[in-house]
Amino acid sequence: MLRLQLAPADRAVVANAILASLDGLRDDEPSKVRDAWSDEIRSRIDDIHSG
Repeated sequence: MLRLQLAPADRAVVANAILASLDGLRDDEPSKVRDAWSDEIRSRIDDIHSG
């Protein structure tokens, strides 16, 4: 699995995003921060898929 090839810190980012999606996003978390993390995660996944 490609996700296991990520560095531990990167896997933590992905894991946190997955957990947040299960719990729902916290109301006290600013939307700009959520959007920035979503963009970062998407970018990292794209980087993995492109080699």
